[in-house]
Amino acid sequence: MQKDEYDEYDGESQDDGDDDDDVAPVITSNPETKVVKPGASVLLPCDIEGTFDSYVVVWEINDKIIFQDRLILSGFDANKYELMENKSMVINNINEDDETDYTCKIMIKNEAPKVTHKVILAKAPIITSLIAEKNVQEYKSGDTLNLTCIASGLPKPKIIWSLKGKTFSSQDKTLIIENIKHADSGSYQCLADNSIGQPAHQSLTIQVMHKPIVSIQKLPSNIGEDSYDIDLKCVVHSTPGAIVEWRKNGVKLDNKIRIKNNFHILTLAQVKESDFGTYTCHAVNQVGENEQHISLMNTPSKPVYLEGSRDEKAKDVNLIFDVESIFPITEYTLYYKKHSDEKWMEEKPVVHEAEGNVFKIKQTLYLPEGSFEVKVKAKNMHGWSEESKVLHFKTKKSHHQHQHKHHNTSPEEAHETMPKESPVKESQSTSTSSEPKMPMATLVCLMFASILFRY
Repeated sequence: MQKDEYDEYDGESQDDGDDDDDVAPVITSNPETKVVKPGASVLLPCDIEGTFDSYVVVWEINDKIIFQDRLILSGFDANKYELMENKSMVINNINEDDETDYTCKIMIKNEAPKVTHKVILAKAPIITSLIAEKNVQEYKSGDTLNLTCIASGLPKPKIIWSLKGKTFSSQDKTLIIENIKHADSGSYQCLADNSIGQPAHQSLTIQVMHKPIVSIQKLPSNIGEDSYDIDLKCVVHSTPGAIVEWRKNGVKLDNKIRIKNNFHILTLAQVKESDFGTYTCHAVNQVGENEQHISLMNTPSKPVYLEGSRDEKAKDVNLIFDVESIFPITEYTLYYKKHSDEKWMEEKPVVHEAEGNVFKIKQTLYLPEGSFEVKVKAKNMHGWSEESKVLHFKTKKSHHQHQHKHHNTSPEEAHETMPKESPVKESQSTSTSSEPKMPMATLVCLMFASILFRY
C-alpha cells in the first residue's frame, strides 16, 4: 500500500461522533540517531500525548508505509518489524539495508504530528593512516617525536598507543614525546577500538640515533689446574651501527674478536703475566663515540659488600663480601672500629674455595651497641687488593619479642638492622631465690607473741 492508500482518512476520525472536546494528540518523542551493531535490534520511540484512538498512526520508511495502526503492509516482514502498544517500533536483525530514516506520523488534517529517526549501522574501526611528522622515522636523541593515527568507525573509535608492551596515557590521535632517548626506539602501535568487531591496529618503527652505549663484563671461560682463560665481553648498543675495537693500555689489539648480537668478545687464553693491564672497549658511529675500561690484574679486585645478617639471640653480625681473583686467595684482613675510635681492630676471615674466580669473604663480629665501620682487603700470590669501600652501620638494643632471628641487610639498611644489645637495668633486677616467703598474718602473730614473752 502506498501513501495515497490512506488518503481516505484525510485527518478525519474513524467515526462520525463529535470530537470537538478531544485534545489533538501530539508526539513527544524527540528525533534520534541510532547507531546499531549488525544483527542487533533497535527501538524507535513514538510516545504520544493525548487521545489518539480515533486517529490513524503510521510508520513510514522512505515514504512507504510499514504500519497503518497495527496492520503491517505487504512487502514487510512481521519478524523484522514489531509495533509496540505505545506505537513505538522495533526493528530486528539490523543490516546495511536498514540504514535510513524512519518516521512515525499521526494522520490529522493540515499538519500531521511526526517524529523521524535515523538508523546507522555500527562499523568496526579501520586505521586509514599512521605517520610520523614529515614522514621522518629516524631521530636524534633530544628531538621531539610526533605520531598521528587516523581511524574511522561508528561509534568513533578510541585510540590506544603502546611501545614494547607499555601503554601510553594519551588516547588522542596524536602522540607527542619530547626529548626522546635511545629507550624510545622501537615499534609504536596504534590500536583503534569501538567495541564493534575486532580492534584495528597498525605499527610504525622509530629509530633514535644516538652515540654508542658501552658496558663491559669480565667472565671466566675455562678454568684448569695450570691455566685460566677469560672472556672480556663488550656490550654495545648503537643506532646507527658502530665500529668497535678493543685496546690494551691504549694500543689497538689485533686479536680475533668474536661478535654475537651486541657482544664483542675478546678471549684471553691461558692468561699470563703479559696479559695484565687496562683494557678498553671503544665504539664510534656517526653520532659520536664512547668507551669503557676494565683492569685485568694479577692481584685481587677491590672487595665489594654483598650482604649482612644478624642473630639477635647471639648478638652477632654476619658480613659477606665478594672479591675476584685469577689466582687463589691466600689471606684476608677485615678491619673494624667504632665510629668515634681512631684505632682499627683486625680479624682474619677464613679463606673459602672460590666459585669460578669469585671468592666470598665471610666474617662474624660480636659487637656492643654503637656505630661501627668495616673494611676488608684480600691477598693472593701477587699481593694485596685495594681496601673495600668503608661500610657504616649501627647496632641497637635488641627486642627479641618483635624481631625474627635472621634477616638480610643491605649497606643502606645496615644502620637499622645490625645486632642490638639488650638493656641491663640493675634497678629492675629480681631475685631468683626459691625460698618460700612467710605469710604476713604469720609474721604479725610471731611479733605479737615475742612482745608478750618479753613482758
